Amino acid sequence: MHDRHTRPGFLLFATMAAALGGGAAACGSETPSEEVTARQSSPVLNGSEDHKHLYEVGVCRQAPNQDPNAGEIGACLGRRPTTATLVAPNLVLIGRGGMDTATFPAGEPFCNGTFTRVPPPVVKVTLNDSAISGNPVWLDVADVLYPPGNRFCDDGIALLVLKDNVPAHVTRPIDIDVRRDIAAHPPRAFTMIGRGEIALHVDPVTFAITSDNGGFKRRIVENIPFVCASNVDEGCTALDITSDLPNNLFHMPKSLVLIGAGLTRGDGNFIEQSSFDRGRPKVVAVGAFIPIGENGDPNGSIGLRTSVHRDFLVTAARGAAQRGHYRVPQWADDDRGDDD
Repeated sequence: MHDRHTRPGFLLFATMAAALGGGAAACGSETPSEEVTARQSSPVLNGSEDHKHLYEVGVCRQAPNQDPNAGEIGACLGRRPTTATLVAPNLVLIGRGGMDTATFPAGEPFCNGTFTRVPPPVVKVTLNDSAISGNPVWLDVADVLYPPGNRFCDDGIALLVLKDNVPAHVTRPIDIDVRRDIAAHPPRAFTMIGRGEIALHVDPVTFAITSDNGGFKRRIVENIPFVCASNVDEGCTALDITSDLPNNLFHMPKSLVLIGAGLTRGDGNFIEQSSFDRGRPKVVAVGAFIPIGENGDPNGSIGLRTSVHRDFLVTAARGAAQRGHYRVPQWADDDRGDDD
């Protein structure tokens, strides 16, 4: 029988909260080579290297290294780098877990956790293929934006406003689908592009984590199958041995979507496959949790549906456009609608 006191107490995270408390496993600083406890992350599991889709950016949650004795100058050392998506010339979509802290009431389900609206003191973004090697060039983040709510499972989304626009000749942003009800109209499959680990295993007895970070390089996996989304709370269920839940089952709130394995620690968002195939990629969910199966391997990928936060995303995009002096992106412009 498993010693329940050794469990993380909640699913592995796609982007790790800066500090956890209130009965959840606390996690301090981390380096790319060390493994601490289960986290919320979302990289692309065992994907092939990708040098094309620069809109999937790397995010560093501290100042890049300036000490030659510590490692490569300019590398994101210390806390694990994460992945985010450029969705407007100066706007980046990311899971909130890595951009906020959270507290958890003792003895309550982890979805009752509360974000505290405390961003990292320094956030940088790079378009380079890796955040830890190859002399990455870093862009400054002017602001971190959160939705009005602070519930850990329902409100795990954030936006980074860049100080300067990314020129269109460097890379073009992709869209967020803020309209599609993927429970009523589920996609066939998804693409994930991320900079996370390429292998992840949790020991089913000790819950110790082993992984391969693969250099945190940008990678891509296509045709990850849709599994479940519901417009009713607890309408979808994921098996997860790391959650201190009855029968190891996570009965998901309606804000989340479950797809096939692909997400690991490092962060990546869910792109609807047909839009990617047409060359007009659209993000439909933000990577959130990694359920772990009985064999200790990832048992799927759980994301937060972007349509749940339409008002927040649209309002932020309009503000970013005003700041950056460009036309509001089509996905955020009700008058222009969606041509797909």
